[in-house]
Amino acid sequence: MIVPVSSAHALETSALYNERRQNLAATILRISRGWQMRSPVMVRMREMKGVLSDVYSVPAAPDELDVFSLAAGAMDTKRRVASASDLPPGLAKLTNRLTAFSTIYDVLMNPERVPSVVAGWHEHFNNVSRDPEFRARSSKQKSIDGRAMAVSDVLQEGVAAALSLGVPVEERLASVLYARIDSMPSLRVYGDVIGHRLKNRAKWEPNDLIDILFLGCAAAYADVVVAERTATDYLQRSWGSRDRSCPVVAKLPEAVGKLSHLLD
Repeated sequence: MIVPVSSAHALETSALYNERRQNLAATILRISRGWQMRSPVMVRMREMKGVLSDVYSVPAAPDELDVFSLAAGAMDTKRRVASASDLPPGLAKLTNRLTAFSTIYDVLMNPERVPSVVAGWHEHFNNVSRDPEFRARSSKQKSIDGRAMAVSDVLQEGVAAALSLGVPVEERLASVLYARIDSMPSLRVYGDVIGHRLKNRAKWEPNDLIDILFLGCAAAYADVVVAERTATDYLQRSWGSRDRSCPVVAKLPEAVGKLSHLLD
């Protein structure tokens, strides 16, 4: 059984400090055993590359497809730049792995209080929810709008994905990504959650971005995801018709039940 650590753990535990943070961090590190969930940004970039490669018939370079990985720096959003070294390849690789995992350890075990960053991302969606014209739209149209907003949110990443493949960046790039969103698991969850929350006029909070990004990505690829009650509710309600049931639960006994069923 794999219980990975992600950069969301560093963000979500930043409000704790001293012994409480260190005890929680020690538990996370012990249970994860080096396994990490890749950055959701990198996961959806890879999804978009796959779509664009297919649409434009451009071969994509082989990429690591594992969302849950033991690779050094797997949970980083940007690829690590290895410093020049005269070490033999095997030893250089080991050094890189040790550096990566010691960094995770240091970040999680840092006993100091880290001030929370209040981003303006959530206010955009609060404004949309309050907009009279948007509120007058049908429920179905709001769901469509949620997916469109998700694509708009990640369009610069889509441009980067296109450039990396040598694909021409056309005006229809957003339309291509929107039309193929069902084939991009994490981006689909992202868009459907946005649509569901806007449709139900949910109040958006600063930490909602972290929840939607990381829990949504995990839900798209993991067998079981444990989340707090509110996130579980909107992920389950926005899940819709998929090949499998929503893996997100709010209680550990439910998670054990799901795991037991998978292991039968």
